[in-house]
Order: sequence, then structure tokens, then C-alpha cells
Amino acid sequence: MNGKRINIIELLDKLFKSKLDDRGRIYIPKPVRERLFIKPGDKMYIKIEEGSFLVLTTKAIKKRLEKRHQSYNN
Repeated sequence: MNGKRINIIELLDKLFKSKLDDRGRIYIPKPVRERLFIKPGDKMYIKIEEGSFLVLTTKAIKKRLEKRHQSYNN
């Protein structure tokens, strides 16, 4: 059990932390915004997946669609 705790702690340390504010907004940490090239005003899309959610940028959606299109053509 002690080994599992260490793994969970190590995993959590690798994740970015944020909080939900009183208006339901989630702050996206600056390193995440910089890495994904997210700017104020960019549209974000939310997909619900098995008790969690995934936030997608327009660029990420285009990339997924292109990947699907390529797999259909091959």
C-alpha cells in the first residue's frame, strides 16, 4: 500500500493544479497556456468522459479530425 501512495503522490506532483472560482471558472496555469499557445479569447470545447472532462482547443479538434480522416483513407 505504501508503494501505491508514493506513485499517486508522484502522479499528482506532475499535474497542474487549479481551482474552480465562485462563477464556475477554472484558471488555466500559465505554463499550460504557453505550451498549448492558448490566448485570451480563444474558444475552448469541453467533452465529458467517464466522470471527468477534457478541454479541447480548436487546434486540438482540427488535429483529431485530420487524424481520423487519415485513418479512413488508409
